[in-house]
Amino acid sequence: MGILDNGPHNVIVQLRKNEPDPVRGKLVLTATGEPIPMKGVSVQPLSSEDRIALGGAVKTTDTVSKITSRTWPGAALSLVIYDGYEWDTIGDPLHMGMSPRTEHWETRIVRGARLG
Repeated sequence: MGILDNGPHNVIVQLRKNEPDPVRGKLVLTATGEPIPMKGVSVQPLSSEDRIALGGAVKTTDTVSKITSRTWPGAALSLVIYDGYEWDTIGDPLHMGMSPRTEHWETRIVRGARLG
């Protein structure tokens, strides 16, 4: 079904988990497994109005987007690499499963550090 099966973007998903830092014992995010390439997804920016409607604060220093895809390997702690930046997921990915024809995942992400 169009954009759900052949989105215009490619991302890389790195699964992560919280583990105690060996020196201080504080929980830190640690990569687990190999990065997972996701081809043919759709990445759309969330407008300020969308973010307010979802109960989020609007900051001028961050960029929030939504990834729409047929499948999603990540979870709430995943790191997404897209457009030359590292993006953190915001909350759990949402599974939309009302119909097999339109079934998909939506994952909100916030832009972090620029790579390279």
